[in-house]
Amino acid sequence: MPWQTSCMDGHDEGVFVGYRHFDARGRDDVLYPFGHGLSYTNFRIDALETQITGDLVSTRVRVTNTGERPGKETVLLWCIPPHANLPMPPRILAAFAKTCELQPDERQDLTLTCDLHHIAPFDERDHAFVLEAGTYRLRANDEDAESFEVDERRVLGRCAPICIPSGELRERIRENLPPELPAGGAEGLSFEDVVRDPSLLDAFVSQLDDDELERLTCGEGAMNSTLGTPGNAGALGGVSQRLRDRGIPPAICADGPSGARLQRACSLLPCATALACTWDADLVERLYAALGDEVREAGVDILLAPGMNIQRDPRCGRNFEYFSEDPLLTGRMAAAVVRGLQSAGVSACPKHLSCNNQEHRRNTTDSQVSERTLREVYLRGFELCVREGRPDLVMTSYNKVNGVWAHYHYDLATTVLRGEWGFEGLVITDWWMRPARSPEFPRLRDNAYRIRAGVDVLMPGSMSHVLSIRPRPKGITRGELQRTAKHVLRLLVRRATSASEGPQG
Repeated sequence: MPWQTSCMDGHDEGVFVGYRHFDARGRDDVLYPFGHGLSYTNFRIDALETQITGDLVSTRVRVTNTGERPGKETVLLWCIPPHANLPMPPRILAAFAKTCELQPDERQDLTLTCDLHHIAPFDERDHAFVLEAGTYRLRANDEDAESFEVDERRVLGRCAPICIPSGELRERIRENLPPELPAGGAEGLSFEDVVRDPSLLDAFVSQLDDDELERLTCGEGAMNSTLGTPGNAGALGGVSQRLRDRGIPPAICADGPSGARLQRACSLLPCATALACTWDADLVERLYAALGDEVREAGVDILLAPGMNIQRDPRCGRNFEYFSEDPLLTGRMAAAVVRGLQSAGVSACPKHLSCNNQEHRRNTTDSQVSERTLREVYLRGFELCVREGRPDLVMTSYNKVNGVWAHYHYDLATTVLRGEWGFEGLVITDWWMRPARSPEFPRLRDNAYRIRAGVDVLMPGSMSHVLSIRPRPKGITRGELQRTAKHVLRLLVRRATSASEGPQG
């Protein structure tokens, strides 16, 4: 069957993506290297001091406008790691900052702070991020800053292995299956009762029958749901009359990320790459707060933004939706987008988790990537976005990652996203998904397989051949359906609460 075929996409370059590739090969003939920019004035950067507090390294720099015109300067803090047992890029972006507008002869002090976790390589033998002993040199743009020493090898954080044989994964999943909520609790609860008192969520969910639970795991129809503003991308939540009779509202999605795709007039924004070129996270946050105000007034609850995969290759047809070849810049800019949108009362949905590195055959390609590369390059931006932006939703990608479609990938959606990063929101598919059977639980396929993986909602929901996930015949448990229902309903409760409180900014 055509949907079962896939093409291999081997990531033989490992962690040497983007500028790391050119640096490692000693190429100095790149016309527009990473961080390149021009100004109408000139600046001098003086590195003042470096301090280490726990796992944070802070470098203070002084930026002086030495030219004849006003302007802003971007300061990039680079870390040059020592030679180590693991192959390392010659330099790693550790932090960045932007000055205010400086008049001629005006100066500003900036403090750039680096989390050692973000410059430490992942050692697959120990399943841990490690900091090798040695001297770590720092540079602020082209100026040497104070180095720091690591006396002995340090383990900064151990992780569960996420590229393991199917049998081991089966046992881990079985150990973490959620229990079924006890029946016979309070009867007659409505969704409005849960909004007033979120502690009633479990009791409310225990009232829902299998049909209602199943309906919460799928969006409504195809794109342009009749439940929302024309031109929307679909709806989730209260997508059936029975659910709406219980007071559960639908949440309306609009496609992004460079503005919003609706039939009515709406603002279009510069693409993500152009925004990343500003190196100004505060500016990006304010821009998306303004966009959030606009789309909220248009009846949009969820904006499918930001796009934040790594720009692995300039030929990727989706690069315009993504920020950068660097995970730190990607994660910080994405977090700014999330904070801006959600301050205006619109839920953000970063996408696409993970390794969506090509648009051609995007839903048949199989990204074969080592765990080190996955964690250091392709997941780190998402980690920063989740930890610093706290998005309400995350969207999976179309492609396979190491042989598993991302919308069935337990380790991406559950082990890493929820278990390691503490994500508490809703995980949704990209629009439509591929039929498949679980290798760990052969009785499970399609939507049942997806729910067990921890991917909560199929969007937009119009795939009749993958809809059935009845609990007992299909092997899925009622407790898993209830877990998914709670994720959906928590989002809707947050939305109802933010609507009553108004925008934060």
